[in-house]
Amino acid sequence: MHRLLLLDYDGLLYPGQPNRRDTSWMPWLVEALRPWSDVRIVLHSTGIYSSALPDRSHLSEMAPRLIGSTYGLPHKDALEAALRVNKQRVDHHLMVIAHSTVLPEGQFNILVCDAELGLSAQETQAALSAWLWRTR
Repeated sequence: MHRLLLLDYDGLLYPGQPNRRDTSWMPWLVEALRPWSDVRIVLHSTGIYSSALPDRSHLSEMAPRLIGSTYGLPHKDALEAALRVNKQRVDHHLMVIAHSTVLPEGQFNILVCDAELGLSAQETQAALSAWLWRTR
């Protein structure tokens, strides 16, 4: 069994305007996940309409954790699809999104962060770290 992070690529992993190769905030995530070998990642982006996996080369050490993508789906549908596909293997999940969206409260485990700061925000880092420790 493992934990699943559904990461909103747009605004979470890079600053400013979308640039799929700019993953400026990835080093923090790499270090935060290093002790947790059970954590897997599904990337989500409403801005890309492709069912193909993104280019893994720029995802550095995170590539082995990447198990899928939900590109082009609304957030709620993306989380439901990722959980449905992985339901036999997921003990805990967290959807980390870089903007507020219309999602039913309490139904999903969601962390909303500032789209301008993404993973660079101390509050987001603290909340993600707390989830990792709480669900170990």
